[in-house]
Amino acid sequence: MPKRTRYTPQQLKFTEPPLRGFLIHLTVFIVVIIGLGALNLIRNPAHPWFLWVLFGWGIAIVVHDLVLLIKFRPRRGIPLRPSASDQAQNGY
Repeated sequence: MPKRTRYTPQQLKFTEPPLRGFLIHLTVFIVVIIGLGALNLIRNPAHPWFLWVLFGWGIAIVVHDLVLLIKFRPRRGIPLRPSASDQAQNGY
């Protein structure tokens, strides 16, 4: 079983599991809501029930995003970018 690693904001890329999971969740949400909205508006436009799904699942998407933002926020005291002296010292 592979060891789980903690990602820093600089390391987090679209191919990494935390962000990839969120993007999959968001994509499925958009596709399903569009499909349900179309189905609802074609079959019964007087009663827009797909809005309940939109709001409920939208709350889950917001929570998922907030968890990622909180979990992978930069630590205080650790600069996001190396300073000019660090870049010169490390040969950037």
